[in-house]
Amino acid sequence: MSHWSIATTILLATSLSPNTAWSTDELKELESRGAKIKKNEAGEVVEINLAEAEVGMDQLRALASFPELNRLTLWGAGITDAALPLLAENSKLQTLVLENTEITGEGIESLTKLPRLRVLNIRRSTYLDDSALETISKIKDIEQLILLYNNFSDTGLEYLAALKKLKVLDLRGCTMVTSEGLRPLAKLPNLQRLKLRCPAVDDTGVEILAEFPKLRGLWLEDCSITDEGAVHLAKHTKLDELYLFRTYISDDALAALDPMIRLKRLSLRDTAITGKSLNYLSQSANTMENLDLSETQTNDAGLKNLSRLKKLKRLNLWNTEISDNGATELENLPGLTWLNLQNTAITDASASSLAKLENLRVLNLSETDITDDTLKALADLEDLEELDVSFTQVTPQGVGDLTEKLPKLKIKQ
Repeated sequence: MSHWSIATTILLATSLSPNTAWSTDELKELESRGAKIKKNEAGEVVEINLAEAEVGMDQLRALASFPELNRLTLWGAGITDAALPLLAENSKLQTLVLENTEITGEGIESLTKLPRLRVLNIRRSTYLDDSALETISKIKDIEQLILLYNNFSDTGLEYLAALKKLKVLDLRGCTMVTSEGLRPLAKLPNLQRLKLRCPAVDDTGVEILAEFPKLRGLWLEDCSITDEGAVHLAKHTKLDELYLFRTYISDDALAALDPMIRLKRLSLRDTAITGKSLNYLSQSANTMENLDLSETQTNDAGLKNLSRLKKLKRLNLWNTEISDNGATELENLPGLTWLNLQNTAITDASASSLAKLENLRVLNLSETDITDDTLKALADLEDLEELDVSFTQVTPQGVGDLTEKLPKLKIKQ
């Protein structure tokens, strides 16, 4: 090869981005195996998702060919400790997802060599124990830690107190965590979102959480919380989302929500509420956008207490006590874009009320007693995109007529 050819080759290679010049073959190999790739405007690979890809160690070694990689997702039992040292070359990696893997606490040590790591998801990595959290506590700049469904206990949470920049902590499904395990987390000065699905967290835990001043989002799903413990929620005046799914609260607990003037999202799913105390949500009338009352005893009278929530966009009333009388109250919520009335007692008598919800995009009427008459009324909802009428009395003819008038509408029958 002449000097000119050599120089030209070098020039061409250096004029291309590293991803383009050196990793074309590796990229094609990954894509052929099912990888999902995302590039930036310069054509550099910045995200790789291997959750549904068939990859081995050779493909994992190839990740070093993408120096701008900042987000990586790995999934499955094939991911072991041997894979983690290979990630050290990706110095710009900020988000790492390691779900359903067989990594151990020993392997986690390799992650401390990633200088820009901010988000770590190790969901369902069942070989991990509290020692892994001790190692993770060395990653001082971590901001989000997703630990769902792992064998971590109160002992492990003590190590997390060292993560002063931590903003989001997800402990859902970590069933060994108790109320006492929450105490060390009060030392986290920047914690904003805490997600718990821990049956051993009870009223004492809610009292402990009252000392977390910066919380903006709180998940207490499947926790053993009663009305007595719920009173401590009143101290969280800055919450914008609260999830009390499958707890032991009743209508009496909702008084604690009265001071929450910033609440945007609230889930009371599968609790014993009837709706008679939903008036306590009126303080968040200017902010509430998403309300989940599914699998509760919310009735027609309870819906009247939602009339002030003019900003409400999503309302889930699946498997509640709502009937045609309650459906008329929905007319007071003109901002609704998503509504679920599955398995309620509504009939065609509710059609006129539903037709007035001009902003609806998604509507679920499955397992109700509606007929084609309701479909005729819905024909005026020009922005409707998805409609579920499965297990109802509608006919193929009625569905066809509605599709003709709203050709972009997706109907599930």
